[in-house]
Amino acid sequence: MAFDLLLELKTRLEAAFDPVRFPCPAGPGEAYPVNIFIGAPPRKRSQTGEDYPYIVIRAGSGSDTLQGCQITIQILFASYAEKNEAEGYQQVQNLINRTRRILAENRPISRYSMESNIDWKIVYPDTRDQSEHPYYKGLLTATWQTQAVEHAYATDELLSVYGAGHR
Repeated sequence: MAFDLLLELKTRLEAAFDPVRFPCPAGPGEAYPVNIFIGAPPRKRSQTGEDYPYIVIRAGSGSDTLQGCQITIQILFASYAEKNEAEGYQQVQNLINRTRRILAENRPISRYSMESNIDWKIVYPDTRDQSEHPYYKGLLTATWQTQAVEHAYATDELLSVYGAGHR
């Protein structure tokens, strides 16, 4: 059910990031388009780091009630910086900010409506010794609502599956 939301988010982010270029370890000094994936970070395709920069869109969690469904979407960001940590964190912040703007402008997507909060953070190493330079990461979460899941079977059909139960 959430996969159609993931696909629509991917389509909108691809359009928004199409003209934008970021540094990539595959070609120092050059700029590359943002790769956008659904589900999980990509497996390394090469030792040159051509997957960077990237965005991963995935369903983080969800819940269903009689009133509706709630889906929390996680959007992961990864960037590369040639120079220093300040540039690296700035690249991640640029990815997050553009995504926040796209989400704010497109709150209803298909049959989904986004709740008012968009939470985001830059993922910092625990200590200075664990610096991930030249790679930097961020995370954004947003919760979406949609109508309740339609039952696949009528009540009578469910009862008959389990034998002559109470009606």
